[in-house]
Amino acid sequence: MVGKIVNCFYEGSESGFGDFLRGSIHLYERTKSHGLDFGIDISHHPINQFIKTKHEEDFDKTKIKCLSNQLKKEGFNNYADTYNKKLFDEMSSTKPNETNYIFSYFDYVFKVKSNLFIKKINESPGLSKSCSKFFKENLYFSDEVKIEVKKELDNHGLKRKKFNVLHFRLGDEKSFYKKKERFFTPEFKHCFEICRSKSKKWTNPVVVISDSNELKAFIKDKAREEGLPLYVFHLESCHSQKKPSGCEESDSEAVVSKKGLFYAAFDMMIITLASRGYSYSVYDHGSGFFCWLCKIYKVPFKIQKFKQDK
Repeated sequence: MVGKIVNCFYEGSESGFGDFLRGSIHLYERTKSHGLDFGIDISHHPINQFIKTKHEEDFDKTKIKCLSNQLKKEGFNNYADTYNKKLFDEMSSTKPNETNYIFSYFDYVFKVKSNLFIKKINESPGLSKSCSKFFKENLYFSDEVKIEVKKELDNHGLKRKKFNVLHFRLGDEKSFYKKKERFFTPEFKHCFEICRSKSKKWTNPVVVISDSNELKAFIKDKAREEGLPLYVFHLESCHSQKKPSGCEESDSEAVVSKKGLFYAAFDMMIITLASRGYSYSVYDHGSGFFCWLCKIYKVPFKIQKFKQDK
């Protein structure tokens, strides 16, 4: 029996669900070259109430080797190359009949300069049929989430694959810590202008999702005033980790709630049912939460970084 790598999303990591998806998709293809089986697991994170995986083997959380944390402790000169080597070493050292539980968010896209990250993602080819099939079969939504998504779509007269998704990632400081932003963050009225423009350009109605509940409330009110086909389903977004990457620079901790995690899964399912998607982000890396789900479910998408007017 060959060895196996299981990429694990767990509570206490500094990485979000999009990071987990990126690392898992990379490992799905890469473990093959090492002759290893591959699996994913989210049993050690409370979001597993709303998103399930097929991996059913019980194991202690202490078995998870977080490669990102190890790199931080050990120090590094070239992050991408060092992470790549550490991942190679983990796979090479996995013995027959051994299951190696890790957390990795690495992908070769890290080898490009940060300002080219989004361009690389937008231009990268789609996933293989087998990769897409694996994640659809091994990562699925709870009945509770499916029922709520269907109810909201039905209540607003929306049909699957007959609406577009517009996503705004305003960043952790703005959305969760309520502190001064480390990155340029647009005003709400600018985001609404994007919504107005897209709703007039697209023939499909638009579902708006965002990490910022305040932005969604603003867009919902403005859309009602102007009678635009823009739909905001909830104001319950939260981060999936209490101490995500960068929180130490803001001296802050994010609030993670059961309801917030439910609606994180809700938003993920909405993305999978869209006809197309467009995401705006304050970060150089865009939004993994958005783009990797689009890739798995073959939803055409584009990511763009917010730019400050000169």
